[in-house]
Amino acid sequence: MLKRSKPIEIKPNDIFKSDKLERKQSIINLTEIIKNAEEGFVLSVNASWGSGKTTFVHLWKAYLEKEGFKTIYFNAWESDFSKEPLMVILSIVLEQLNTRKVQKQEQA
Repeated sequence: MLKRSKPIEIKPNDIFKSDKLERKQSIINLTEIIKNAEEGFVLSVNASWGSGKTTFVHLWKAYLEKEGFKTIYFNAWESDFSKEPLMVILSIVLEQLNTRKVQKQEQA
């Protein structure tokens, strides 16, 4: 049986401290591509099961937010049972937007 590993801790003030696979430069490079893109595009993160794709995406999300980007995290594998995938995506987007709204109100 495959066992899911424990997620690494990502601290906002030191995002890459627990990153043993040294993904910082890849994340910086991909962020530069996004910053300089003149149009929207699709980017695929492809690797075998257990190789750290989810951790990479969480690290990149934290880095993008630190750089001032607005991000939404959606894991399609967690929702692949749904007969209405668009509804799942929209609910995740709404949930994360509402969370940000509440956080902003608490900070004010």
